[in-house]
Amino acid sequence: MSIVRGQISALGLVGSGTTQAATWSTNPTAGNTILIFLQTNGTITSVVDNGTTPSTFVADVSNTGAPNCYVYRANGITLPATGSYAVTVTTTTSTTIMVGGIEYSGVQPGAPASTNTGTGASSTAVTTNSASGILLFGGFTDATGLNPETITYTGAGTQQFVNTNGSGYWAAAAADLISSGSHAHTWTVGDSTNWTSVVAAYNASVAHKQPSVNMNQALKRASIY
Repeated sequence: MSIVRGQISALGLVGSGTTQAATWSTNPTAGNTILIFLQTNGTITSVVDNGTTPSTFVADVSNTGAPNCYVYRANGITLPATGSYAVTVTTTTSTTIMVGGIEYSGVQPGAPASTNTGTGASSTAVTTNSASGILLFGGFTDATGLNPETITYTGAGTQQFVNTNGSGYWAAAAADLISSGSHAHTWTVGDSTNWTSVVAAYNASVAHKQPSVNMNQALKRASIY
């Protein structure tokens, strides 16, 4: 089974608050996996969706090097009875929160195959460092005060979320890559500043093969004797 990217949420941003949601304009498909890139320096109390059976998201990788960023995951999601699917982040105190999510089908349920993090001091070259798997998902945040901060994606794959307002929020971006092998997400930013990054890599689910027609016939013959 191959991994396929599905629906992508809008980027949720709040400059000072205790909750922020990532909301999908087109709902994902029930049963699929949702991956969340999250930036906040607050203490996270929950990351949960609004499905009929709510999914509590798990942190697969975190980097609390200030600024802080995370990848959260839920497999086998359900949809709300009505309205738009959303994932809400809650923190203990008012803080900046940036959250965006992507749906994927064909992802092996459970923990990632590998993870990595990166940290830079006064650098314009950002990397998540490498992780190995079929789906690479991650991002970074930096401590710039620029608005706009220049953020240029230089890695393989596709940048999916970006916030260049470093004065009202923390500047940040996230990307994904569906491939094989070991890869890193990389960016160039406009000023030398501290940054942190995270990445998680996931493998594809293994499809269970059905018995062939000849095998079924052999089993029937064997049952006669």
